[in-house]
Amino acid sequence: MGINLEAQKERGIRYRERQKLRTNTRCLDCGKLISPSAQRCSGCEQHRLGAGNHHWKGGRSIVHHGYVYRKMRGDPRANGEGYVAEHRVIWEEANGSLPEGWIVHHINGDKQDNRLENLEAMPRSKHHNQQGFWELHRRLQILEWRVTKLEAENVLLRAWMEFSEGARHCVR
Repeated sequence: MGINLEAQKERGIRYRERQKLRTNTRCLDCGKLISPSAQRCSGCEQHRLGAGNHHWKGGRSIVHHGYVYRKMRGDPRANGEGYVAEHRVIWEEANGSLPEGWIVHHINGDKQDNRLENLEAMPRSKHHNQQGFWELHRRLQILEWRVTKLEAENVLLRAWMEFSEGARHCVR
């Protein structure tokens, strides 16, 4: 098992050629030496913002309670991560800024339906009263359903009792 010096020499030459190619390739953002097949180093690739990032979803995100938020860096209404409630943006683009203490309400109750015809502005107090109404309405529907179910069970129970009474009389 001898060492093939020619093969080792050839591998060494190929390695040095690859290294030369590698040293000529630099990150587009920071200039760091990178792999010849890459355009950016891993650090710059991870910190790219907006459409340049491979995790970009068009600047829209569905957050808590199902509301759609839109990425709008620098907007005074933006939260700490730079997102603004999309329904508010759409309403304000069509009608001007929202008065203090007012909110934008989804008429059909679908928090992701941000069509202008589905949005209306109202004082926060009126909205909470309206929300309370719909909660009570839903509870009323559930109670009505339970009463109907109990009435049906009552009818069946009476029929069974009448049947069992009749059967008892036949046995005597």
